[in-house]
Amino acid sequence: MVLGLIFLKYISDAFAELHQKRREGQGEFEGADPEGTDEYLAYNVFYVPEKARCTYLRDNAKQPEIVIFIDQAMDRYT
Repeated sequence: MVLGLIFLKYISDAFAELHQKRREGQGEFEGADPEGTDEYLAYNVFYVPEKARCTYLRDNAKQPEIVIFIDQAMDRYT
């Protein structure tokens, strides 16, 4: 489970960096859809759905159902 969380953190960080660039839409990312899943593969980055992103999990860490959120996030990549 711990290695899975480390992997999720790694892909979430890589996704967040590219997602930010796509949201800003500058240079080669002008007009890019930040949520376009196939476009992330062109940069060898996993697309991470909103509810699987580390920011979502961190923001909901104190919720009683956090274990369910983590399980659902991990299910997407196993």
